[in-house]
Amino acid sequence: MSNPNGNQCVELSFTSNAVGMRDSQNPDGAVLVFDNDEWNAFVGAVESGFFQHR
Repeated sequence: MSNPNGNQCVELSFTSNAVGMRDSQNPDGAVLVFDNDEWNAFVGAVESGFFQHR
């Protein structure tokens, strides 16, 4: 996932019970890990427009 300029990228890794997310331009940096319930809540919030700028 990235913006049109390609300078803001994230990588996602899905397993049976978790999702990992990291900055693809800093592969040795921090990794955020979400369990399935957390990830589904996040995706639902995005889909509902909860994070839209107003």
